[in-house]
Amino acid sequence: MAPHALIADEEEVSNWVTTNKTTHFLEDLENYLPLGCLHLLEGANLQKIFGNVSGRSLKEFADSLVPVNHSKQPGISTALAKLLGAGWIRLSCPPGVLETCTQVLRVHILPHDVGRRYVKRESKDLQNALQQLLHEIDISPSEWSGECPESYEDPIYFDPWATAEDCSLFYLFNTLPSPAPRPDLVSDRFGRLAIKQLMDPEATIYGLKTSLYPYQARSAAMMIQRETAVQLQLDPRIEPRTAPDGQKYYFDARQCAFIRNARYYDTNRGGILAETMGLGKTIICLAVILATKHHLPQTPGAYVKGRTVRSEVASLSSMAAASLQRASIPARAFFSKYAAETGQEMTQCLRAIEAEPADYLIPGQPLRMKRQTGSGPPTRMRLSSGTIIVVPGNLVHQWKAELEKHVNNDETGLRTLIMDSGKQKLPSIDDLLTYDVVLFSRSRFEQEVRDGADEKGRRRTTGATPLSCQCPYIGATRTPDCRCLKDEDLYQSPIKQLHWLRIIIDEGHEFSSSSSVAVTVANTLVTAERRWVVSGTPARDRLFGVEMDLAVNDDLSMLQSLSVDDNESVVSSRDMALEQRRHFDGREEATGAARSLGLLASHFLKVKPWTEASGETRVEWDDYIFRHEDRRRTFSAFSSCLRRTMEGLIVKTQPDDVERDIVLPPLEHRVVYLDPSFHDKAIYNLFVLFLTANAVTSEREDKDYLVRSELKQRKTR
Repeated sequence: MAPHALIADEEEVSNWVTTNKTTHFLEDLENYLPLGCLHLLEGANLQKIFGNVSGRSLKEFADSLVPVNHSKQPGISTALAKLLGAGWIRLSCPPGVLETCTQVLRVHILPHDVGRRYVKRESKDLQNALQQLLHEIDISPSEWSGECPESYEDPIYFDPWATAEDCSLFYLFNTLPSPAPRPDLVSDRFGRLAIKQLMDPEATIYGLKTSLYPYQARSAAMMIQRETAVQLQLDPRIEPRTAPDGQKYYFDARQCAFIRNARYYDTNRGGILAETMGLGKTIICLAVILATKHHLPQTPGAYVKGRTVRSEVASLSSMAAASLQRASIPARAFFSKYAAETGQEMTQCLRAIEAEPADYLIPGQPLRMKRQTGSGPPTRMRLSSGTIIVVPGNLVHQWKAELEKHVNNDETGLRTLIMDSGKQKLPSIDDLLTYDVVLFSRSRFEQEVRDGADEKGRRRTTGATPLSCQCPYIGATRTPDCRCLKDEDLYQSPIKQLHWLRIIIDEGHEFSSSSSVAVTVANTLVTAERRWVVSGTPARDRLFGVEMDLAVNDDLSMLQSLSVDDNESVVSSRDMALEQRRHFDGREEATGAARSLGLLASHFLKVKPWTEASGETRVEWDDYIFRHEDRRRTFSAFSSCLRRTMEGLIVKTQPDDVERDIVLPPLEHRVVYLDPSFHDKAIYNLFVLFLTANAVTSEREDKDYLVRSELKQRKTR
């Protein structure tokens, strides 16, 4: 036999085997999910239709299956033929249907994560056909089981859009569950001990002068649980649903995808502390820092090093200290606590730990040198137990006062470095490692953006090789007037060479902009395991606690003042404030606080899947947090995705739980008129003059610039 004939026979056999496997896979209904039932027009004889399937085309077969709503969906027969031919769906009859001639068919759908080697999934034409078919599917269990009700006037049609949350963002934010930490979910031993220490009212937090209220302790414990107990959470883009036969599956409304095996992401190590103003957000943060003092971040999995090869045999203490540092075990925290309890200083153990630094190496970037590619020197990252805190400039003194008020000024307290002046220089890396807290003003923090530049702002291109000097000589001498960019002239920020335990941004709602300098520094220079935003108003455009709404709403304050019982008046006023702003308003929610919250989650907090990650494309926030009742953006309501995302990010105590822990004085709302000073009058007059000039220059022919919404949106971007 000729060689080419043998090859042809092998190819035929291979194609036959592949076709046989595909046919066997598509005929097995166990590979499909029960989707629902399809109602046909009166008079459709299923026994006759299914009995004459052989020899007929799929188009002819689909034309004989005319649904009840055929007049509303005229192309449903074509859609059925396409989906059947591609193997996306299969049809079957409920029990007893052929005998009773009932006009009902079962529809089975192939999940998008099953059989991808047999069925192609990239066809947009088939996606459109599936979307058209879903509107005709009845998902009631009685229809699927074959029960025959007297009429089909009220079928339960499949909802092809995301499950709606018919409430406003204000209502959703103010009804989030209060923190309820669970130490049993924390596998990290030291994190679990820190949570138990915070939850125990009789326990002492070393270094903290002030006793925490119970709700403050729960919030601090919940923050540590979010940091240390990384768990798998359901991909927020998909939602669980139940098939007519009781099976569980998952549905991605935006992609119109049915999924059998759920996708999961790791929970975020951080979030948003959104306690209402006055409930002690600062002391909560200080308690978290003190409870995790000397804890080290974990070495990223890609850079974990193996055993250390030594030139000579080390002492047992040195090898034990190296193992502790490699595993990021907070040995210094243990010895500090032991010394505070017993009075015995473990000096030799601490020296052994300091002699074995905790670090890891990042491989150098590839360099192009004379048509050859090499790699640059590796970057050494030191693990730091410190916390970076970035606050607005006007709050630096407040943080100083809070540190002096609540934290001991001794070894049990916090060693703090305050950077609030533009003339201050950061200390060396070794000195930075000795601080527990580095407090930056936002303006000083933004100055670190000059990393990698010289005094003139010049930077070296990443991966480029320095060229030889071509500068001219000075006069008739042979001394070059060199102005080349030298490595020693480039500023290297010390904060980028440390892997920090935590970064906290006070009033962090301003970090929602990806173009701000502070966000650039936080994302490109700061490597931190845990990221937190502290703000009672975590998003723009009126997203705040209901208590703040009571303070500025005159009608609700009047209702409270007329009530005899102060507690009843506060509760009734709070309920009325929530009810007034309960329902969704598409015009208000589509461009306001919800989008700002998404920018904060994706840019600074780096929450998956909203942020760009290696190997994954960034997911658009607006595509999933709203219920879009078409493939465009209609903003008919929020989706359940938003609630699940906010519950995994925000730490906020409900007012009822605060009132159970402490007795607050009755809320009093009074309007006090102050006499303006000279400077107040001058500022007011200048503002009126500005408005007048704006009205005159616009000649009142177009909308005023100050109130023109589209110009405001363009300016905020």
